[in-house]
Amino acid sequence: MKFTSLIIAGLLVFASCTYSKKEVDYPTSFTCDTTTVKFSTTFKPILDATCNSCHGGNGSLGGGYIFDTYAGVKNELDNAGSELLDAIKHTGTVSPMPKGGGKLSDCEIAKIEAWINQGYPNN
Repeated sequence: MKFTSLIIAGLLVFASCTYSKKEVDYPTSFTCDTTTVKFSTTFKPILDATCNSCHGGNGSLGGGYIFDTYAGVKNELDNAGSELLDAIKHTGTVSPMPKGGGKLSDCEIAKIEAWINQGYPNN
């Protein structure tokens, strides 16, 4: 009887053990896909959510910058592209955007930068 109890106890101990990898079971990071960025589905929604309350329409609230159309965004990037990135990255060289709001997520910034580096196509 004692021997049977030891075998059962041993089986329970081994049955409760698992092999796992911490980084697989408890991931600490996520991936940010910057390979399929597009103006219409990546950049425009970010602009609509964070920028166009001031920089949309006639641009009267946002210093004349108009970001609710591709043409407006392209115009700004053609004339001072690095300033737009500096503003959303909060580098300190220009006024941080969005004004009075928090910095965009690292993933959103990476997607915007990837789209700009692709030549900011109207896609």
